[in-house]
Amino acid sequence: MNKRNFIKKFQIAIALCLMFTLSHSNAFAWGWPDRHHQRGREVIIVGHDRYYYHDGRFFRRGWFGLEFAVAFPPVGLVIGTLPSGYRTIIIREEPYYYYEGVYYRHCPSGYVVVAKPLVIP
Repeated sequence: MNKRNFIKKFQIAIALCLMFTLSHSNAFAWGWPDRHHQRGREVIIVGHDRYYYHDGRFFRRGWFGLEFAVAFPPVGLVIGTLPSGYRTIIIREEPYYYYEGVYYRHCPSGYVVVAKPLVIP
């Protein structure tokens, strides 16, 4: 077997291993399998990236048309409504909204994702 064929087979094997490993983790979200479930989601574009948001969950298009769950959205992303189950936290007399590791602040067009507030005792 020559070196070129070996490298190509090795790359295919690595890709298959990654696909198999990721498909059995929580990285993939089978969020909206059919069209009628897509009504409640927002499409948000940040730079060149397109995010889909629905009740506290952020998704991005993944491989082969699957939707890839994004654990933490980028700071600066704006959503129209807060997810159900959020908590209000007051820090330095300013309200922050918290849901599953993501902090939000109110802005004119909805709620913006912000970095975790720094609390100095």
